[in-house]
Amino acid sequence: MMKAFIQSFSKKQYLIVFFGLICLIVGYLIGITKSSNDLKRLSLLYQECLKELQKTSKEESSPQAQDFVPSEIIELTGKIVEIKPEENTIFVEEIIYPPVLPGKPYIKKWQVKIGEFTELIKRVPMSIEEQEKAQKEGTFNPLEPFKEFSINFSDFKVGLEVTVEPEKAVKQEALSFQAKKIILYPPSPEKP
Repeated sequence: MMKAFIQSFSKKQYLIVFFGLICLIVGYLIGITKSSNDLKRLSLLYQECLKELQKTSKEESSPQAQDFVPSEIIELTGKIVEIKPEENTIFVEEIIYPPVLPGKPYIKKWQVKIGEFTELIKRVPMSIEEQEKAQKEGTFNPLEPFKEFSINFSDFKVGLEVTVEPEKAVKQEALSFQAKKIILYPPSPEKP
């Protein structure tokens, strides 16, 4: 069938097909050389962009932990590092470990002023029996299995962990603030 189709071509048709193929081949070759020049230019442009990005990233300092600290705090957790009973003040060291910078913590020492209306609370884990009793009464919250007690300023000790809630949001640049509520946690059991 194909043989019959080809035999039906005249000389003129053969010449048209031949010149058509020649034009396609020449066009293809021109396209390759032109596109290879464009590819070379594109490759050079890409390399320049990469160099510029690398230069920019070297000029910028590597991210620090403080870059991941919020501009205001509404609560902080840390350890008591100093107590000034005469000023009714404790100093709390907050340590933030951003997940993107393991091993490079951001440490800030806050002066926490305790006023006459500051709520001082100690949280102690509930025993299993107390948890079961609270469950039966319907007052148990599995997310917070603690008992809370009111405490005095004298219960604060250096090294204990606290969570402090300021009276209002505090700017990160501030060094001190008035506390609305302070929760004291018992010391962690020592590992043998």
